Parts: sequence; structure tokens; C-alpha cells
Amino acid sequence: MFLTEASAAVGIAIINSVGNLGGFFGPYVVGYLKDATGFTTFSMYFLATFALLATLSVLAIKKKDSNAGADQTGIAAKS
Repeated sequence: MFLTEASAAVGIAIINSVGNLGGFFGPYVVGYLKDATGFTTFSMYFLATFALLATLSVLAIKKKDSNAGADQTGIAAKS
């Protein structure tokens, strides 16, 4: 909602790229950690940690006030 069309396209491309990298390297990391420790538990903790970090990074994004632009444009924002 707060990105221009070009910025939104770049954002979607970055999200897809990071997701594809995770899909490529994730199985290798799981296999490596399983071989190193003998358990899959540590690899699942590793993946869960990154999922938690991703969640926290999304929650850290501040929501832009929808009424903030109304003063500058003269158009009332929908509530």
C-alpha cells in the first residue's frame, strides 16, 4: 500500500529471491547439521530461528498513518 508500482515490483523480486535461496540452501544446512550432530533437532532449531527472525523483521516495519497524506493532498483518506 505504501510503495510505488516500481518499488513494489522490486520488493516482490527480493522476497522471491530470498525465498529461492532459502529453498536451495536450507536442505544443505539441514543435512550438514544432521551429519555434524547426529540429530535433526538442531537443524530444525536453526530453521525455526530464521523463521522467527523473519517474523520479527516483518513486525518491525512501521505502519504508515493512512491520514498523514490527506493534509498534503487535500483529499481525505478512507477510514
